[in-house]
Amino acid sequence: MLAETASHLYGLPLEAFTAERNARAKDIADKEVAGQVRKLPKPSMAGWLINMLTLHRRPAVDEALALGVELRAAQEHLDQARMKELGQQRQRLLATLGQDSLDLAKELGHGVSASVAAELEQTFRAAMTDPDAAAAVATGRLLRALTASGWDAVDLAGAVGGPFDRPTSSPTSGSQKSGDDGGAEVEGARNDLEDAERTLADADDDAEDAGRRITKLQDRRRGLSSEIEELQRRLTDLSTDLRSLDGQIDDAERVQSGAVRAARDAQRTVDQAKRQLERLLR
Repeated sequence: MLAETASHLYGLPLEAFTAERNARAKDIADKEVAGQVRKLPKPSMAGWLINMLTLHRRPAVDEALALGVELRAAQEHLDQARMKELGQQRQRLLATLGQDSLDLAKELGHGVSASVAAELEQTFRAAMTDPDAAAAVATGRLLRALTASGWDAVDLAGAVGGPFDRPTSSPTSGSQKSGDDGGAEVEGARNDLEDAERTLADADDDAEDAGRRITKLQDRRRGLSSEIEELQRRLTDLSTDLRSLDGQIDDAERVQSGAVRAARDAQRTVDQAKRQLERLLR
């Protein structure tokens, strides 16, 4: 159940991860599993983008991981000619994955910085050199970028969200004795540290999300303030026009009143003239 829930969460838009994780944890009746879900860390931008490639561009990712199998085989047999040939294929594949990541990130509403693009390339290089790193990428639950040092084993501590079984044994697994209490304490302390670091990372991510939301809201507020200022200027202009029209109406009404009075006077004059003419004609 934990792996299934983690796969769902790490396939979500980056900004939706924390809220959905917390909601899922509340809905799980098993307290132990709920606690494990609640502790699932939010992936870095690079980790999230690699997960999106695994989810939405799986054939290209599988091709890169399959090439890694061939590269490791050529390295094991010290086949220099084959290594050179495969190295050229690797460069082409990495370029394709880089472009795919840019296009996919744009589709999903995110930009990709140069540093994230570099981390993505480093991760796929690591996945081509180490089968455990390849398996980590294939889960679609990567938390951070991976880095390879030559053909050495890649450090996968805290690299995968949820359960993850390495396909090969850990180089250090045989060095600890089963009854080594000190080793168990160290392991416990290491787990506590990882939990604390994940909590801190989640808090930092939440703060970044809140900061981006604040920026958007502030931009919207500035836009509304500008609209209000423009409307206020328009209202002032309309008020001025209204006062001017009121003055013109007053002038017209005065002219009308004068014209009415003049018409009445003229009518009286006409009436008088008619009466005078009638007297003269009798």
